[in-house]
Amino acid sequence: MKLSFGDFIKYGLSLLLALGIFWYLYKGQDFEKLLSDLSKANFNWIALSISLSLISHFSRGWRWVITLRGLGYQTSVFRAFLSVLVSYIANLVLPRMGEVSRCLIFQRTDNVPFQKAFGTVVAERAVDLIMVLSAVIFTLFWEMDRLSELLGSQFSGQQDAYQKKLLFLAYLLVPIALVASVLYFFRKKLLEIAFVKKILGFLNGIKEGFLSIMALDAASRLAYLVHTFVIWICYYYMTYVLFFAIPETSHLDWLCGFTVLAMGGIAMAVPVQGGIGVYHYLVSGGVQAYGISKAIGDYFALMIHGSQMLTVLIFGGLALALMLYFANVNQKNKPQTAKNETTL
Repeated sequence: MKLSFGDFIKYGLSLLLALGIFWYLYKGQDFEKLLSDLSKANFNWIALSISLSLISHFSRGWRWVITLRGLGYQTSVFRAFLSVLVSYIANLVLPRMGEVSRCLIFQRTDNVPFQKAFGTVVAERAVDLIMVLSAVIFTLFWEMDRLSELLGSQFSGQQDAYQKKLLFLAYLLVPIALVASVLYFFRKKLLEIAFVKKILGFLNGIKEGFLSIMALDAASRLAYLVHTFVIWICYYYMTYVLFFAIPETSHLDWLCGFTVLAMGGIAMAVPVQGGIGVYHYLVSGGVQAYGISKAIGDYFALMIHGSQMLTVLIFGGLALALMLYFANVNQKNKPQTAKNETTL
């Protein structure tokens, strides 16, 4: 893929933003002590968290294969799993590059046309967006009292829990209604703007992706749904089990686990490389709402993010090497192989 000068500026600024937030959050920390404390964490829980993340990645690969098979491509579950790992490596380099690289490399290994593969990935993004929004709304609604400080002064007054929830719904629904009204009344003029056309093109891609899921047979749709829940259950528990890795957070409950999941989901939606900085800030702030000190919150966020980045670098690196090997073998054997013939 070719990147313009503007792309370099955009991605460079996003990286600077990420590093700036990270520096601001940890500028007062003694990194030698921080690393020493990390070495004292219970690595059994960290290993369990990493295992759950790998299960989620494998399930994501399998879910992708279900939609590709619905389009007539008999692809490899194992290679789909490897391509998912490769995509996380790519996201550390350029935000949103993972989806593209995953489809490009799968085109080389399994002969799936890029446009077909990318359409199914857009559908995945839409489904995952719904799951993130569900987690965020559930967390903010049920943990309003705890998170009111994080949300802002308008939620931290003397209102009771019921009033705060009504206020939250108003802040959520009123802007949506206003935006919908503006879009409806000025739709003709808005459709002439290039940026709006780009957004509509993306939304159309999501629509087509959903239609491709709905076009699957009943058994495949059920399998797709099961894998979606497996992915997000693993996402939840891979953070929740890390509460027990250090004594200071071992008392935190399952609702705090949802808070960390929601904060992490928001952070990963921000277009910065690997969620660096933003993830640490939001997750640290989330656990501080449960009475955890800032120092421990920062430490906990670093432990979660660090363990997952280490997982991506190690397993993603191995996956990249394997996928390059499979791509090379596939290209050599292509004249003797039917267009869409692959093996598990």
